[in-house]
Amino acid sequence: MIAGSFGRDTDFGATTLAGPSPFFNFTANSFVACLSAAGAWRWATSARTPGSRGSRASSGGIATGVAVAPTGEVLVTGNFRDTLTFGATTLLTSGRTYEAYVARLSATGAWQWAVATAGSTGTGGFTGPNAYDYTRGTRIGIDAAGNALVTGYFARGLTLGTLTLSRRDTIGTDPFVAKLNPAGVWMWATTISRPTTWGANLNGLLVDAAGNLLLTGSVVGPVTLGSITLTSPPGLARAYVAKLSAAGTWLWASASDGGGNAQMIDGGLALAVDAAGQVLVAGYAAHVAPGIPYNSLPLVAKLSSTGAWGWRATGSVNSPRDYAVCFGLGFTPAGDVQVAGLFKGTTTLGTTSITSLDSGSVFIATLTNGPLATPTLLAAAPPLSVWPNPAHQTATIRTQADELVEVLDAQGRVVRACPRGAAGVTADRLLDVRGLAPGLYLVRAGAATRRLVVE
Repeated sequence: MIAGSFGRDTDFGATTLAGPSPFFNFTANSFVACLSAAGAWRWATSARTPGSRGSRASSGGIATGVAVAPTGEVLVTGNFRDTLTFGATTLLTSGRTYEAYVARLSATGAWQWAVATAGSTGTGGFTGPNAYDYTRGTRIGIDAAGNALVTGYFARGLTLGTLTLSRRDTIGTDPFVAKLNPAGVWMWATTISRPTTWGANLNGLLVDAAGNLLLTGSVVGPVTLGSITLTSPPGLARAYVAKLSAAGTWLWASASDGGGNAQMIDGGLALAVDAAGQVLVAGYAAHVAPGIPYNSLPLVAKLSSTGAWGWRATGSVNSPRDYAVCFGLGFTPAGDVQVAGLFKGTTTLGTTSITSLDSGSVFIATLTNGPLATPTLLAAAPPLSVWPNPAHQTATIRTQADELVEVLDAQGRVVRACPRGAAGVTADRLLDVRGLAPGLYLVRAGAATRRLVVE
């Protein structure tokens, strides 16, 4: 399931979604689309804007988070300005504000309900007390009962049905967390408040099997989560993980110590919980000491089920222009930690160095899920990569060079080969698949193999 925004007519397989009309710069419709496990578009739908209010651009909606219920229904959150229509429900903003929305679709893509901030004409609704307030929805999750957990940011004050959240000043925004039942009725809401101009951001959300909510981001303290206060070194951001009960009570919250480095900043972007209930967080770290380049480094850390920080693993980069960050987290069938991220230049994970394309590349790495007190290094990257896959005319082969690359058919015959590269250097080689019959092939480089589909 994917969600986002688009400005012009867009095709999702055989389905065409119409863009805003009339179209102005920065106008957009929100969309939700469903793909099968084989990558075929099943359905796509949009929340539509008329394109402008008078002559104003920048109207419309952006979807920022999507989740699927156990029974197949889809929940989406995002932001919009002016007017946005979800099937038979039209939501409005007041004044010149941006507001958040939460909407629900059936398993086949039919809009069921939608609620929004200030000036909503839809079912339910949550409002800002000032016409120039704004609210943004950012992440959404669903528990086993089909309740929605949504996060976002708000300025000044916020009312969600009969619930009210307030802020100490009119500077900046505070994060909020709220829960809706399957009918779109608000059950509870809470915030991460700040007594100073510093504060917290909220980047990752995970609903556990018991309906509790885990959150991560970065904090420049002090900030308050219920009766819990988190702090950080003056002016430095630190990663945090916090847990809310299914009833909206803060159970615990814990901030990183920067790995014991007083001149380190870090932040959390993704969460996972292992079979023992221990928490994994992935994100980024960076040195801010004088004379050390300010580069983002990949970070993975482990916490106990009660929020005590255990091991942390970071990578490294080779030059001031290089960076790497982790944004996805999960587990292999064997229980090891698997992390995905984005990097540019050359980054080192454990003992393995990888180099990106000029514009940046995605990486996937594996870590052993060791005990809390055991430091763990990011594992070596796969020794062989093949893309695009399926391939039509050519495919790129990446391997530790000095390896002969061969392509074998279903009978084990070598039908293509790439020459060896320079010893000890990661190399990309172009494989010409024109003339090969469509089907499944095996790419082999030394002991490493990958499947390749030729179409």
